[in-house]
Amino acid sequence: MIQPSICTILVHDSFLDLSGVKTGSEQELQSARSAGPISVSMKTLVLSELAKSNKLLSETHRSLALKNLG
Repeated sequence: MIQPSICTILVHDSFLDLSGVKTGSEQELQSARSAGPISVSMKTLVLSELAKSNKLLSETHRSLALKNLG
């Protein structure tokens, strides 16, 4: 679970889906870019969750995400 205090663009508690690689439309990507980088707290949370074994996310994608965020 991600709380608005960790990710300020959220208005309510939300969940991050780490079950696979997702794609976004150009409009979604542009919106994300204009919001700026994720907070240190958000990055720490995502890295912590990715470090756990995930039966849905392939090891290749998990390793790549850890490398790109680390």
